[in-house]
Amino acid sequence: MARPFERISDINDTKDLWKVAVRVEHKWSVISNNEEHFEMIFVDKHGCDIHVVVPTTYTAAYNDRFALDQTYTVSNFKVEPNKLVFKPSSHRFLVNFTGGTAVSNVNKHEIQPKQHRFTRFADIITDKFQKNMLIGQYPLSVTNTFHVTKLHINAELPGVKNFVESLSCRIPKDSLNTVSSQLSIKSQSLSRTTNFDNSRQTPIQRLLSGVVALPLSEIKKLKEVSFCATVAETRKLIASSFGWYKIEIEVVHLGISCKFIFWDRECTDILEISAAQMRDTMIQAGITDPLEFPLALDAMLDLELAFRVKWKPNWDSCSVVMLIKDKPFVKQLKAPWEHTQVSTSQPSGTPLAEQVKESVDEAKTDAAEECGIVTDVEITSKHNPDPVTPTAKRQIHDGSNDSTTVAGLCDGELSSTKLKKIIKLEKNI
Repeated sequence: MARPFERISDINDTKDLWKVAVRVEHKWSVISNNEEHFEMIFVDKHGCDIHVVVPTTYTAAYNDRFALDQTYTVSNFKVEPNKLVFKPSSHRFLVNFTGGTAVSNVNKHEIQPKQHRFTRFADIITDKFQKNMLIGQYPLSVTNTFHVTKLHINAELPGVKNFVESLSCRIPKDSLNTVSSQLSIKSQSLSRTTNFDNSRQTPIQRLLSGVVALPLSEIKKLKEVSFCATVAETRKLIASSFGWYKIEIEVVHLGISCKFIFWDRECTDILEISAAQMRDTMIQAGITDPLEFPLALDAMLDLELAFRVKWKPNWDSCSVVMLIKDKPFVKQLKAPWEHTQVSTSQPSGTPLAEQVKESVDEAKTDAAEECGIVTDVEITSKHNPDPVTPTAKRQIHDGSNDSTTVAGLCDGELSSTKLKKIIKLEKNI
């Protein structure tokens, strides 16, 4: 059930639930915009290293737990592409700590210090080196004020002194200063009256009852708490401070991502085991840390499902109320949105509005109509049309309601709300 250890060289941004045994090779503080955080370099037993950033929010929680040359087990962290201008590690990704990052097994691993390969001066002169790499032996602090970055290096540390002596040159004992460096729409709901007991509804009817079916792109534009039906593919487990007792998964549909929160009932529908049973299994295996995510949870990934969700705009996430794994229904529910995207991306002689209408008409089936699938939030305006203000009754100059004059016709005084009358003109006008 426990997750196996993985290599630093394999770390990428496809998931957050990594588990690595590491040694702290470097650690330094960074002050930016009057806020302080710290960064580190982790190295594993295979000699591969990676840059680690601990944001200001979590500095107090983790700063005292990490020390140079000590080893740890570190799990659950966010991985991002390494786009820094000057890179303290050649790894193409970097690690960001979150509230769900777990640290344990202090000094339980045997990991040797990383052997650095310093660039020769001959290679520097001939321009044969990686210019964006910043290898600092024991950097202590970095400050960033008014877009100027200063790196302070303690020349008294053994690693720096040995490097200086090997070059037969002197570095002042004081520190060296180097390097300057959406559309807003309201949520609308359909009020539907059901004349039958909910217990007699099919799962599809329960999922669609009283909600609007929308793609993720439209749900994320809603400004109010709303219940919706949608389709999405589960991609990545998100590690949070709540651990795996409340599962958060990043889902995707048509290039749009969102965070879905799964509770015990929905997880049981997928895993066919309850959270309580899984917890007991973990405890029997000697694992009591709620931040140790069971390997069995990976079975919830890479699934395309139909969801009934509660969208919470203030949290930018959806709480899963119900899910359906039925593939034909999932295909049917998402068809209008995917056909619409194809129509908008491919030029055609048919007007766009007609293309969308034809695609939606093709996707509809008798079953969808019986279940009451609504694929357009604006369709609710048909149920609540705007009130029509009656045109004020016009007065005829001669006081008659049965006839009018030629001058009145020319001036357009005939009310548009009256039925047209045949007007007889006198011969002697």
